[in-house]
Amino acid sequence: EKAEATARVEEMLDYVELEPAARKVPLGELSPGTINLVNLAGGLISSPKLLLLDEPDMLIDNQAREKLRNLLAGLVRQEKTIVLASTSERLVKSLDYRRLVMVDGRGDIDD
Repeated sequence: EKAEATARVEEMLDYVELEPAARKVPLGELSPGTINLVNLAGGLISSPKLLLLDEPDMLIDNQAREKLRNLLAGLVRQEKTIVLASTSERLVKSLDYRRLVMVDGRGDIDD
């Protein structure tokens, strides 16, 4: 079981394209963008159908944001349901799926 679990962790770290060198660095020493990728990989280990993501693009640079957008778009194509809380209108609108946009506590469905 341990070998199977380790293989699954490595598979998910590969999926989020985490650099091999970063895998040897303590989590607290990684950049915010890399920590977000590690968190996303951890959330995917059990192959959930639903992902709850709160500001996954916070404190990351444009390159990491684009990588995250591509990963999320891939998950949508795999028919994962993603509940995404983000202040980044660009990230939210770049993903082609049904959206509920909330501003000041009021929501509107955006198909």
